Amino acid sequence: MGRIGRQTFQLATHNTQLKLPKLMELEFQDLPGKSQIWNNTTFAQYEDNAPIPRFNPSPTNVTFRRGETAILHCSIENLGTKTVMWRKASDPHPWTIGTYTYVKDSSVTVTHNEEANEWNLLIKNLEKRHGGVYVCQVSTRDRISRQVLLRITDNPVREKTKPSIQVSGKSYIEKGDPIKLVCNTTGSEYPPLDLDWFKDGNKINADSAKKIKIDKRHFPHANTLSSVLNITHSKMSDAGEYVCRSSNLEITSIKVHVLNEFSCCSEVLDSHFCFSYQRKLPFSPIDRNFLPVVNQKNLPEFIKSL
Repeated sequence: MGRIGRQTFQLATHNTQLKLPKLMELEFQDLPGKSQIWNNTTFAQYEDNAPIPRFNPSPTNVTFRRGETAILHCSIENLGTKTVMWRKASDPHPWTIGTYTYVKDSSVTVTHNEEANEWNLLIKNLEKRHGGVYVCQVSTRDRISRQVLLRITDNPVREKTKPSIQVSGKSYIEKGDPIKLVCNTTGSEYPPLDLDWFKDGNKINADSAKKIKIDKRHFPHANTLSSVLNITHSKMSDAGEYVCRSSNLEITSIKVHVLNEFSCCSEVLDSHFCFSYQRKLPFSPIDRNFLPVVNQKNLPEFIKSL
């Protein structure tokens, strides 16, 4: 459909199930030796009623030490069939397009996290020459873009920290109450690229119908990635072991108990006995007389406070 060079690509779709789009034009300068990877769908654009791509909040001013690995974040909603490109503002040539890398610098790569809609630029073994403004751009007619300023300091590289992972949250939840678990993982040189949640061996994905939400946030200066799992309305089936696993294969877990308001507490008490309780209501005299008999050291705090 077109040649690499200072040429104009005229791309269209022949999908008969879509409205005939307007012909799109995109210009790129010469990319020597790269013409073999181009085809007539690389920058295909559909001028339909698709939502307009938009950038999610992410750091636009980051500082790293020489020798470290920099991660420049770019998270985009409603990307559709469009393509994400990274380049340095001072360089008209694209450094990356999609998941392909074109710059002649082995320290530069791009990572794609489909779940978080992220297309992040990674630069390893940072040197002074890597400093500057970088552009994350979407292949729309308006070429919407976001700039990220990367500063490189001469301070010595920090001593590598040992990778770690921690999970926190309530272990005992009453049926119908929300479940909120927080997992923080720290890398030795830079934040892990991703965190996944599992329950009883099955991966958990965000699901609005099931009221499951997963929020992730990077803290580059602390080499930390945080993930918050929210289940709005807990059910008895939500009880079980929740595992948090980083892309560095660090793993931790927490066991969650979902209790009925008038349920038997034998599992909680670690005893052959059980009793009924009511939230916000005091124990009956019979229950209070019963309490010294059971092993109270395993009582959850919310039962002790009744």
